[in-house]
Amino acid sequence: MISELINALKVDALRDPHYYEPVFDPTYRRDLDQYRDDFRRSQAVNGLKACGQDAKSAVAALEELAGNTSNSELRKSALAAIGTIDPEKRLATPEIDQILTARETGQSLVQKIGTGQASFEDLLQGLRYPESVSAASQAIAKLEPEAIARALPSLRSALTTLGAYDTIQVIKQSDPQFLVVALKTPHDAATHDAADALGDLGTEARFALPALYEAIERDSWGTQRAIESAIKRIDPNAPKLLFTYGDDLHPAENALMEAAQTAEGELRRRIENVYEKHAYDENRGLRNMTRSEVIAFARAVREVDQRAYNLFVAKLVEHEPSLADALKPAE
Repeated sequence: MISELINALKVDALRDPHYYEPVFDPTYRRDLDQYRDDFRRSQAVNGLKACGQDAKSAVAALEELAGNTSNSELRKSALAAIGTIDPEKRLATPEIDQILTARETGQSLVQKIGTGQASFEDLLQGLRYPESVSAASQAIAKLEPEAIARALPSLRSALTTLGAYDTIQVIKQSDPQFLVVALKTPHDAATHDAADALGDLGTEARFALPALYEAIERDSWGTQRAIESAIKRIDPNAPKLLFTYGDDLHPAENALMEAAQTAEGELRRRIENVYEKHAYDENRGLRNMTRSEVIAFARAVREVDQRAYNLFVAKLVEHEPSLADALKPAE
């Protein structure tokens, strides 16, 4: 089993800094391949860590993984596994000791909170560690309003650094305006949960609409769906904001390509270039789009050919009438 887990670390791929670069098509990025491999590596690291000192044969591979990966969380997990498997490595490596000490502190605080023995200061300390932030947030939520108010600075810091779901729930009740800050954190989960929390507030969260409209343009598809849902719950009259390449865009894109096929020479090439630029994602797959991206796509078509634009827009508006005002047929 240990040898299989070592193989799953796939350290040979990390020896080559160009391993995840395109092979044939320079426009085809391999981010998804790297994401999948890193997920498997993470699972393997956890498995080796669980084996404890029986997995000493994996230490060299874990060290190579920690030294070569660009994934900071995976690096920390690998170092923690090394220190757990080989205590001497922990004593000799300050970084490993620091990571494990922080994790052990968080776990200790969780136990203290769970038995009801944690002081207010313990709860604030618990907000500093990934292992204890949820338990500390849940305990703080049960305190009197005055105590929650005193904990708000620490809750805000936990939200922006760790992005815990339970922290967001406390802030939703006590400091909802701060959820706008959470939309700008580097944590996808925090952005997702903050948007969902704002949606829970309904029309009371209208203050957050500008930030939500901004956030929907930069996040991943899953988070964008949560943001769109939040906007709809805050403003039921909001227009459709997300368009899937299958159900929403396919007829219009087909009409555009038909227009290209009936054009000749340079015009055909220019229409196809617009399609290539806007319809495909970085991995050469047809992509979902936000409302502003659909409008930008259509306007790029208009700059090339009015007939193609009219055909494209007619199909878009037929499927989604709310686009009509933004995309009037060209004269």
